[in-house]
Amino acid sequence: MPARKSKSLTIVQQPAAQLYRRFVEGIKERIRTAQLKAALAANAELVLHYWEIGREI
Repeated sequence: MPARKSKSLTIVQQPAAQLYRRFVEGIKERIRTAQLKAALAANAELVLHYWEIGREI
């Protein structure tokens, strides 16, 4: 029995799907970057706060 060729492309091979996937990945990366920046800012603020408390003690 000969191998059948698939007439349809998988969704990740279609140009519009690739653009959408890159778009979604870009949004995810921006969210991860914002989360990291927020965590770093919060940690820096806590360190300063604890340092001031320690100085007052």
